[in-house]
Amino acid sequence: MGFRRSSYVISTKVFWGLNDGPNEKNTLNRKYLMESIDGSLKRLDMDHVNLLYCHRPDPEASVEEVFLL
Repeated sequence: MGFRRSSYVISTKVFWGLNDGPNEKNTLNRKYLMESIDGSLKRLDMDHVNLLYCHRPDPEASVEEVFLL
């Protein structure tokens, strides 16, 4: 559509608990977050997003692990 990428904000969200595998259920650990972001980028066909929204808090993951990617 001709818009400059810097003229708009792209956001995506992650939700823990969609899968039952190890390190995938009820977690926002770094591994899961990185895989989730990579999946979103692929679906959006983009190289970065401006905002990542964690749909639910994870009491087991430290704030540093979630926010210092």
